Amino acid sequence: MSQESAYIQVYVDKIDVTGDWQKAHDSFSYVNQKPFIFDDTLKFNISLGRKVTDSEMEEAVEKSGLFSLVGEKGWDYQVGENGANLSGGQIQRIEIARALLSKRPILLADEATSALDPELSLAIHNTILKNPQIAVIEVAHKISEQEKSMFDRIIQFE
Repeated sequence: MSQESAYIQVYVDKIDVTGDWQKAHDSFSYVNQKPFIFDDTLKFNISLGRKVTDSEMEEAVEKSGLFSLVGEKGWDYQVGENGANLSGGQIQRIEIARALLSKRPILLADEATSALDPELSLAIHNTILKNPQIAVIEVAHKISEQEKSMFDRIIQFE
């Protein structure tokens, strides 16, 4: 194989990001299976200190299923070390809200809804998969047939 044929070009939204780490990085958001949570407020953990509007925060919270938590506890709620004051599902929803807040065109999801109940998992998949502004690449072991039907392509590994 020649050097030329081994070279791959990468495009995001028709923009060549080949070899440009910053452009490529700014195109992706990531939902980790085990999110890192700061010993800080709910608001800080969602925004990660970024400057965002109230309406952007509210939209991310609504779409990620955190609306009732914010309504009950408030933005200044101290989540505790490693999210000790939150459930596993709430921690996962914070990670999803972060990704939605970043508004990047490609969402990489590693077991994004594995800690959530089936209804919330379906609701979040409805949010992220039906958003024409986001391309989703998800790795999942547990996903319903209804959720599978929302994807354009599924690649199954043995």
